Parts: sequence; C-alpha cells; structure tokens
Amino acid sequence: MTRTGKSNSTKIILKSVFALRWNTTPLRIGQIVFDPNGEYANENTQDKDNAQNPNAIKNVWACGPDSLRSSLKKDVVTYGLIPHPFDPGRKLMLLNFHQEANLQIGKEIIDAALEGDSVKYIANFRDVIFEKPDENDWSARTRYLRRVLCYRALLFKAGLKPPDSIKPKTVWQAGSKTRSLFNSDLLAAMQNSASDNADEYAMAATLIQKTNVSWGELAQALEGLHNFIVERDSGYAAFEQAYVQKHDGAWADDDLKKILAMFGYPNGSRSIGRIAEQHTPDVGTDYAEDIYKDLADGRLEAVAQPRLTD
Repeated sequence: MTRTGKSNSTKIILKSVFALRWNTTPLRIGQIVFDPNGEYANENTQDKDNAQNPNAIKNVWACGPDSLRSSLKKDVVTYGLIPHPFDPGRKLMLLNFHQEANLQIGKEIIDAALEGDSVKYIANFRDVIFEKPDENDWSARTRYLRRVLCYRALLFKAGLKPPDSIKPKTVWQAGSKTRSLFNSDLLAAMQNSASDNADEYAMAATLIQKTNVSWGELAQALEGLHNFIVERDSGYAAFEQAYVQKHDGAWADDDLKKILAMFGYPNGSRSIGRIAEQHTPDVGTDYAEDIYKDLADGRLEAVAQPRLTD
C-alpha cells in the first residue's frame, strides 16, 4: 500500500521519542530503523512537500533547542553499504578483513561465500580458523603469525587492499629477540633446490628475506613456497625430515598448507575476490558492534539501503 501515511507516521514516532532528550527530565532512548528504501535516512519528495517534516529523519536534531543542537546532531547516525552523495557522514557497513580483531569474522564471511564450492582445496581452506594462541607459547605464536601473514597476502592477491598501517612482516619481536617466521634451513633448501623449478624457489626465498617486501612480492613468493612444498623432487621432503628430528612436529602445519594451497590455483584468490565489495581498508572496527554500541548509547540510527536515486 502506498500513500497511506506509513512513513510519516513512523517519522513522527521517531521524532517524538528523540525529542524526549530536551524534556524537563531528559531521556535518551536508542532507536534503530532498518531503511530498505532510504526514506528515513535521505530526503525525498514527500519530505519536501510536507511543511511539518521538511527533512529526512536524520536531520531531526535540528528541531531541538539551539543550545543542544551540536550534541544532538551526534546522536543521529546513518549506516549504509556504500557512500551516499546526500549523506557525507554515513558510516559504511563494511569490514576491514585485514584488521586483527576482524580476522575470524572476515574469514567466516569468506567461508559462507565459498560454501557451495566443493573443490577440495577450497573446502580445506574453509576449515582454517584464526584463534590467538597463548602469548607465552613462542612456537604457537610464530605459527599463528605465519598463518596470518600468508592469509593477509592471499587477501591482497584477491583484491582486498590492506590499510597502509599493516605491512608484511616476516619477522616478529619475542622479548628481546627477533624471530623469523620462515626457517633459515627452509630458505636455504629453496635456494639450493635441484628441481627443474629451482629458479622459482630461489626467487621465492629471496623475496621472503627481502627487508621491505611488498604484499604483491610476498604473494608471489608464497605461490613458490606452496609449489616447493608439494613438488616431490623439490628438496622440501629432505628439509622436513631433518626438521621433524629437531622439533615437535612439521614446519608447515595443516592450516598453513591449506592457506598456501589457495596460492597454487588461479581460482584460489579469485574465489575470495567475490566478497571484495564487503571490505574496506578505511575502518578498524566491526560495524555490527558499532551499531549495537550506538543503540546502547541511546542514539537514533537509520540502516539504509545503498540506493543513489533516493
């Protein structure tokens, strides 16, 4: 049904509840509007024809007392999937997949997008989870950081650009010591491989050891590392055998191999690229938590559909 007053009635309710802020006894009540047509977040024809409600609900703060308007304006928040030309302050409902706090959340989004793909290496990749280990367990911490580094390089290859603040680091500080994420014997084995693909492995080892390696270079190197691990005659088997004799377990754990396998197939990173539009390097928090916090803080929120024709 159209033209029955639903939108204006809803706006009156929202405005009345918001106006409790400037009552004699002020009240802050959080409100959230899921706005599929953008009629609450953006100005529309009905608004402009209605003298009682000349603006979208996002401008309801302007109805308050002059002395409160600065603070009232901060209490109206709009969210959307893409920027809107008439709402420059809109918060984007996008996720920074590279942010450490978002690693597992982003991975779950990717897993959901890949759910219908039964190819074995993709199904294996979906099993990988990012759970931070005990900070005092140096070995587990090294393995975790290695997986995170390779995963971020995979995201980069898929078209999900990291923020400038997140650089590829192949070493990490453990107390007063600097620990490498890549075993020196492994890199030596790559550089000294007798395989027909020796040049590829040597180049990969060189890039991994580069002081200021870029994400693109690292992605290239990890493809070489994957090939080195899976090729029977590369020299990896001999390295692994010697490594196991000195350490508790193999150098490459199962989760690392599942991530590296995505570099070994053209469709690996391409399949992750399907969700690129849900990523942005420009935020550092989970928008779902932001929406909840704004609601709990008593703000008026409009979660808008990304239509540019509103």
